[in-house]
Amino acid sequence: FYDRPGEPVTFPGGVPAPPPLPTPHPLVGTEVQAGPAGGSARVADLAAFTATDPDTGTLPALVWGDVPDRIPDGTLLAVAVNGRIGAVVPVVPADPGGRRFAALLADDKLFHAGTNKLDVFQVATDGTLRHLTLS
Repeated sequence: FYDRPGEPVTFPGGVPAPPPLPTPHPLVGTEVQAGPAGGSARVADLAAFTATDPDTGTLPALVWGDVPDRIPDGTLLAVAVNGRIGAVVPVVPADPGGRRFAALLADDKLFHAGTNKLDVFQVATDGTLRHLTLS
């Protein structure tokens, strides 16, 4: 490694290996059906899911929003696109923008051209999914 031109820096033992990636939640990648309704969530930029064009190189893969205060911090939310869960994230204390959850949907295969269906589910401690109405 050359931090300054002509002055090599040697790392004893070689370059460290990157840390292992975290294990995804077991629900990630599973298909879901419309479960029992119970609650709501506000999601920013829902309109982005009505006209998705993967060929542009831009997808609405960052999903964030707010849930009612009755959903406690630490509660898990499963975020699904077109019936497949792409991320499971915790509810956190509201940030200055009022956001209480954010999920990165890293698998671009969740999306297709045109209208895509976004769903958010509250994950109960027993694994039951409760469908949240989005606004």
